[in-house]
Amino acid sequence: TINPRTGLCPVCKTFERQRAVCYDFMVDPPIALRNSGAAVAYFGPHPQHAKMLRKATPAIHLQEFDYFAPGYHYSQTTVRADVQDIPLNDESFEGVIILHVLEHVPNLEKALRELSRVLKGGGFVHHETPCYHDVNSLIESSSLKNGLKPPPQFTGQVQNCTKSRIEDEKPGICRQKDHLFGYTCNYLRESFEKYGFECIHPNITPAIAQRYGLVAQINRFRCVKKWDNSADFTVMDWEELHVKAQEQARLLGFNEKLWDEDLPNPIFSKPFQDLGAEKKAAVIYLG
Repeated sequence: TINPRTGLCPVCKTFERQRAVCYDFMVDPPIALRNSGAAVAYFGPHPQHAKMLRKATPAIHLQEFDYFAPGYHYSQTTVRADVQDIPLNDESFEGVIILHVLEHVPNLEKALRELSRVLKGGGFVHHETPCYHDVNSLIESSSLKNGLKPPPQFTGQVQNCTKSRIEDEKPGICRQKDHLFGYTCNYLRESFEKYGFECIHPNITPAIAQRYGLVAQINRFRCVKKWDNSADFTVMDWEELHVKAQEQARLLGFNEKLWDEDLPNPIFSKPFQDLGAEKKAAVIYLG
C-alpha cells in the first residue's frame, strides 16, 4: 500500500512525483523522445527513479546531474553540475527532468535561461516545483490538485525564504531549511514562457491516478521549447532542407517521400489550435 502521507511506494521505493514521470513517458511520451537514443538530462535525480526510467524507456539516453548539496544521496553515474551554469554545449538534449529543484536555486532566471540553451528546439522540460496557488491558478472545475495555500504573510508572487523563516510564524514552502524561494504556480509557468517555452499539464485522469497512486498536480508541467522560426525559406526538396528543418518535418509525420511528393499529411487535417505545443512550434517553423 502506498503511504498516503508521503506518497512513497513500498515496492519501487519512489515518490508520487517520480512515478508520474514514468507514466507520462510511457503513455503520452513527448514527441522529442520518438527517436531512439534521445538524450534526457535529469537534475536532482532520485537513484531508484533513474533505474526505473532506464528500464521503462530503454530507447532514451538518461544522464543524471546534481549540485551535490549535503544531505542527499546520489548514484555513481551522477555528474556534478549547477543548473544555473550547465557545462554543456547548446542544444545538447531532447529533454530535461527537474523535480523539486527550482525552489533550491538562487537565481531562477539563470536556471531557465540555461535549460532553454541546452535543449533542442521542440525539446521538453518535465518539471514539478512546490508552489502556491493564486487567483489565476485556482480552477474550480479542474481535476488538478491546486497548489499550496499561501501563508498569511505572503503577498506577491515570490517568497524569499531567508527572510520568511525569520519573520513569519508559518513560512509555508520555506519551512524546509534548504529552500531558497517560494513561488506561485502561475509565476513559474509565466517564467518558463518568458524563456520560449509553452507549458501544459500532463494528462493524468482520475482513473489512472487511482490505479497508479498518482495525483494530477497544478505544479507539474511539461514545457516545450518553441522552435526558432526566424528562418525564411520557400518550399525546397527534402535534401535541400537543413538538418533542423528535417527534424521539424519528422515531428509532423513527414519523411523524404511524403515531403517531396507533396502527399496529404494527417497533421494538417486538424485545426492549428488543436495541435500540441511541439507540433504547433514545428508548423510555425516550417510555415
